[in-house]
Amino acid sequence: MKIIDKEQLSDKTEDLMLINALDLSRKVGTEESLKTFRLLEAFRLGDTQAVDKWFFAYEKDLIEDCTRTPSSSIKAFDLFSPLILAVQCASISIVEHILSKSIVDVNYKDDHGNTALHLAAHMGRFDVVKMLLRNVNVNDTILNNNKKQAYELCTSPEIYHYMTAERARFIEETEETFSQFLYAKKYDDIRKLLECSRVCALLDLNKTDKNGSTFLHEVVKQNDLEILQILLDHGADPSKKDKTGKTPADIAKDDAVKRKLMMYSSDNVVVTFPGEPIYMSGYMDKWTNYKSGYKKRWFVLKNGVLSYYKNEGMFFYDADTECRGSINMRTARINYGSGDKRAFEILCYDSVKYSVKVMHPSEARKWVWALTNSIQWAKDENVTIIDETPKFLSKELDLPLLKERELLFSSQHLYSNDLDGYESSETGEPGEFYRDNFLITINSSKIQLNILEQMFEEILSNFDFSEKNFDAKVQSSIETFQQSINTLREALGNLDKIFLDGEKYWKKMVNKEKRMRILWEENMQKLASEQEEIEKNLQSVENQRRRTKKALREAHRRLVLTPKIMRTEYDENKNDDESRTEGYSLDLSMSILYLLNTDLEGDFSDTDDSSTTDEFFDVGTPLDIKMDKSLLLNANKDAVLQKKTDKEMEIELSYHGYEDPFRLKLDLIDDRPKLSLWGKYSILKSMVGKDVTKITLPVSFNEATSLLQRVAEDMEYIDLIDIAVTLPESCDRMLYVAAFAISEYSSTINRIAKPFNPLLGETFEYCRPDKHYRFVVEQVSHHPPISAAHAESSNWEYWGESRVSSRFCGRSFDINPLGTWFLKLRNNSGLDELYTWKKVTTSVVGIITGFPTVDNFGEMLIKNHTIGDVCSVDFKRRGWRGDGAYEIHGVVKDSKGTVRWNIGGHWNDKLYAKRVSGSSSMTDTALLLWEIHERPPAPFNLTPFAITLNALPESLKRWLPPTDTRLRPDQRAMENGYYEFAAKEKERLENKQRASRKERELKGENYVPRWFQKSINEITGDEQWLFGGEYWKIREKLGSKNIKASIHDWGVMDIF
Repeated sequence: MKIIDKEQLSDKTEDLMLINALDLSRKVGTEESLKTFRLLEAFRLGDTQAVDKWFFAYEKDLIEDCTRTPSSSIKAFDLFSPLILAVQCASISIVEHILSKSIVDVNYKDDHGNTALHLAAHMGRFDVVKMLLRNVNVNDTILNNNKKQAYELCTSPEIYHYMTAERARFIEETEETFSQFLYAKKYDDIRKLLECSRVCALLDLNKTDKNGSTFLHEVVKQNDLEILQILLDHGADPSKKDKTGKTPADIAKDDAVKRKLMMYSSDNVVVTFPGEPIYMSGYMDKWTNYKSGYKKRWFVLKNGVLSYYKNEGMFFYDADTECRGSINMRTARINYGSGDKRAFEILCYDSVKYSVKVMHPSEARKWVWALTNSIQWAKDENVTIIDETPKFLSKELDLPLLKERELLFSSQHLYSNDLDGYESSETGEPGEFYRDNFLITINSSKIQLNILEQMFEEILSNFDFSEKNFDAKVQSSIETFQQSINTLREALGNLDKIFLDGEKYWKKMVNKEKRMRILWEENMQKLASEQEEIEKNLQSVENQRRRTKKALREAHRRLVLTPKIMRTEYDENKNDDESRTEGYSLDLSMSILYLLNTDLEGDFSDTDDSSTTDEFFDVGTPLDIKMDKSLLLNANKDAVLQKKTDKEMEIELSYHGYEDPFRLKLDLIDDRPKLSLWGKYSILKSMVGKDVTKITLPVSFNEATSLLQRVAEDMEYIDLIDIAVTLPESCDRMLYVAAFAISEYSSTINRIAKPFNPLLGETFEYCRPDKHYRFVVEQVSHHPPISAAHAESSNWEYWGESRVSSRFCGRSFDINPLGTWFLKLRNNSGLDELYTWKKVTTSVVGIITGFPTVDNFGEMLIKNHTIGDVCSVDFKRRGWRGDGAYEIHGVVKDSKGTVRWNIGGHWNDKLYAKRVSGSSSMTDTALLLWEIHERPPAPFNLTPFAITLNALPESLKRWLPPTDTRLRPDQRAMENGYYEFAAKEKERLENKQRASRKERELKGENYVPRWFQKSINEITGDEQWLFGGEYWKIREKLGSKNIKASIHDWGVMDIF
């Protein structure tokens, strides 16, 4: 058989392919029906060889059709498009196989104007949509009979966003190609490009560049009449003005060019049909308020109603629910012409007013013209205008083979999992997969049943039932067969109805659950607000009680310290003595009254934090705390003044890059978008009971730090360890080690924002030449997230892991640390002492009421495994009345279990200690162990120490590895205030990390940390991450070369 040439066939495609969606009401022969039935069976079985045989016969018939006369009989091949049929009934592999056939027209429209892309988008076949859009001949701008493009029929947000993204990509590539052809004056290529219907529909020839010029402006400058004619013929607007307000004709120097432009000039034209309402859409700047000024909004004038949306995407996503306002033109009037020619007002009788402006006066005139005509049309019609903007969940698609059915889907998948989450399947939820298969099966069954019935009728037409010798058994069999077909059709109808009823039922149940959850949330919020009010009242009473107690205690102290009345002679006038005594008593009473009034009128802040501390030291002695400096005086000065050791000189090599002064403030105003933690559209509502590390939050909830840098913040008060090194007594050293462990929580105050989750392999280093230490931390595991840290100085070494178990409980975030922290301290005798402790639970409370507060609570047990001393510190949990907030109490015991020190204070302010045993002169003396640094207001509520961490001076860049947190683009953008870019970069990094993990899984590789190695501590038996020290050696080696080292030089992954 001679196969027709592809080029010959392309010229006759529209004449030959008289195909349509299957219309079984038309009569066809038995042979054609059998062939169609076999094709459907091939679709069902996925038999590509059978499909190829069908296409072989199909091409043969098409060639024969070239000579077919109008009176020729219609064959089944003319009745349907194999591609349109396959989209509804076949698997993705069959659809791909059909698309590979040159004879198939990917843009063919059925009787309802739907292309294969329309059907795939409406049926939710994401894989088919992707495949069709990858076809070079596809045109996604084709309108069906209801004036809908394919993306307007999407039934899932994933497909909608994909199709719009693909369109944007195509437009960008087309504009770039067109510009190249334009400037190279490739006339034939330009004509060929503009012949493509998709290009003509999507390429905006009136788009302006950064200078405000259009393609016409550029062509006019070149005086190129041929390209000018091409552009004008394809819709380029000669009235379009650049940013200086000049049209192409205004800048044209050639008379022929000017005449050509004047011929095509047409301003204020809005295309419409006579008697139909005006339609116009576009962006305009709408006045919002004095704070925000003008905001760009998408306006749509349709059917006599002017509506506006946040952007164009919201209009196409769901025009009904996303509409922010509308005005019926029948009751509207236009105010234009006063002042700025780019601005005008649309006013309504019910006081609604839209103040808008556009880029140029010509554009304003177009809008005014369209609105004025729309007002006139609406008044002439004198009917109530109903906005008929298409819903995103459109049911207007009239499928020939598929009934209109109610489609149930959820659009609540607002956030993809971040680097702490699990990957979501690209093909959607499993329920959607089974639903698609069910619909395809039902659809295919109906088609086959219809073909079978048609074949049966064709066979019956060959029998003469009037013949007397007609076999009764045959007749009975025919009737039985016909009844069987009717029964099958009825069964399929029932099955389809059951499916629809099931969807409706579950949708009803889901809506009921949503209403119940909303009611529960509202009640919980009311309950939490009432509880907050009760707590405030009780706290006020408690504060008054504390102030009264303090005032009485102070009065008692003054009474004790008042000098005794000097004795008078016995024989002096008794009345004089009595008057003196009465005067003294009166003075004392007035003094007490004055103190009571003064304290009771005092501010809460003056007494709240200090009241419990006062009670801690209230042992019947004056409350003027005398600082015990004997510990520091007894310090081993030789340990401080000794010569530099080899270790010190080794550490000093790491100070390269830290020569500049440390950063003191951020040049940033914290103007992040305000998002609700528990509002109407809160993302936390559905996350109650989940692991916090797997909760995805918008970047606006982040602060401009990493969790690695949060670990580094523990080093702020490391000078407490330097003091401990110099003390001769082990219990005294334990005292300062405990103060250091407690001080690690001081930076958590008001730090509600979430730090960036580290990527696997991400590192952070920090050196302080002024405090003689260096620090490094690495993200060694992702599931579960673990950060291993190590810091060292000449006399101590500090290491551990940040590993937490977290949970969101609805009212609070609870973060329970699991890792152990180790401190090796070299005492004054040269002996290394090993201390260990675990951190206490951190909780963020007050989320429901919108006033989140950080609380730390639990018992911290610090052990000296070398000597045997123990320090137990109790972080008191914040009471429901707010009492006990920030409070701590603790004791230090020696190796024999004897209490040597009491500790008290607040982890957000000061810590005090009092010696329990010793000389009487020591028992009444308190020691101020630690006091928080001054904390001025800063973006994200960062401490001055935290502000220094993310600084990136030029002198430091060449010393850092490519994995350092300071080089992370999303976090850097966040610090610089570029929140939208930060969100995009965050998503990119998360996807990159997921891809790396998948690649390792395919190769069967396990991730191995670069700088730390997991082991068991020989003394305690706890797990630990040991630092090998190679990091600092490679840093010195590569940084000394004064070049930017690569990931290969450092031996690390490319994570940014």
